[in-house]
Order: sequence, then C-alpha cells, then structure tokens
Amino acid sequence: MRICEQTLASVQVLFADIGDYLGAEASALPSDLDETLPPADWAKAERFYFRDDRVRALLSRYLLRRKLGECLNRPPRSLRLEAGAQGKPHLPAREIEFNLSHSGSFVALAISEDEVGIDIERQRAFEDAEQLLENHFTGDEIRWFRQQPDAERAVAFLILWTRKEALYKAMGKGLSLPLDHVSAHPNLDSAAGWQIRTLQAPPGYLSALAWRKGN
Repeated sequence: MRICEQTLASVQVLFADIGDYLGAEASALPSDLDETLPPADWAKAERFYFRDDRVRALLSRYLLRRKLGECLNRPPRSLRLEAGAQGKPHLPAREIEFNLSHSGSFVALAISEDEVGIDIERQRAFEDAEQLLENHFTGDEIRWFRQQPDAERAVAFLILWTRKEALYKAMGKGLSLPLDHVSAHPNLDSAAGWQIRTLQAPPGYLSALAWRKGN
C-alpha cells in the first residue's frame, strides 16, 4: 500500500493507494489485517455486496487503526470507535479526531486535535451537475461554477463538491443540514468557523479538507 503524507496547519493528511488490492488481478490483502481489525470492522465490511467495496471498507479501517495506534501508542485492534448522532465515528475520549474518505483506488485520512473532515473524489463528469447545483449549493458557489470554461466544469463541480463534503463532515452534520446552508466557495479560506482548503490530491482525483478555525 503506497501512502503519501502531508501536513496542513495542525492536520495530518494521508492518501493511500489501494489499487493493487482491487479488481480481478488483486494482490493478497495485508498479512496483518486480522491482527489489526476487530470483528466489528469485518462485519461492517461484509455488508457490501461487491468485493472491491468490501476491500475499500477493510483497508480504510486498517489504515485508520494503524495510524491512530501509532499516534496514541496503543494496539490498533484495541481502539474502540463510536459513532456520533449523525454517524461520524470518533474515539470515546476524543484524544484526537479523524475522518476518512475513499474513492476509486484511493483512501484519504485526516487526523487532527480537533474536529476535521476530508473528502476525495475520482475525477468524472456529472450529467446532472446543474440540477445538483441548483438544489444544493449557494448562489455564490453557482455563480463561480458558471464562470468556469465549459472544458473545466467537470473539475470545477468536483472542487465545489469536495469542499462542501469536507466542511459538512467536519461539522458532523451529515445531511441533517441543507447543503445550501453554508458556502464552501473556492475563494474562501474559511466559513462558519471552519478552515477549508482544496488539497493537492493524487493525479485524477480531487480532494478537500476542513477543520476548526484557530487550529
């Protein structure tokens, strides 16, 4: 598993390439998977119908537990993860905060001392981009999108989408808060008390990070 790390302010970001474990010619999964993941993580992964989706779920938790164990100097398998009111996982004592995202052949992980959100998306076109913008984005976000050249609009939409997703994940609101409630406009460095950045993502992907302002 190839891992690229970067640090932004107080947040540690990791991008892990799990492509070798996906598809028909997949490599064997890491040999220490059993000793890293508790039964609950295996059970959650087994809910997915397709093998690649199960592998993404397993390797996401594998990466998370190994990194948290390293940060806390505790056995990865012993860490107990709980879900908040909107389903966002956290450690019971909130020693450190984290957030996961995965798309295609990459897993993204952010770790911070305070609430954090990260999103990664494989570059692709959205046929219903205009409808999604009208229904879920703010006026300034929509205006920015429509100012972009036609050839760049697929990327522009994903820039907006990843920034919005990272912000809402950091806030721990999920879809309980309408997506047009807070702007994550690309020209803004912060919104509603949160810092937002578009990240340098692996080629062919877009990614964004949000964390509490002041850290």
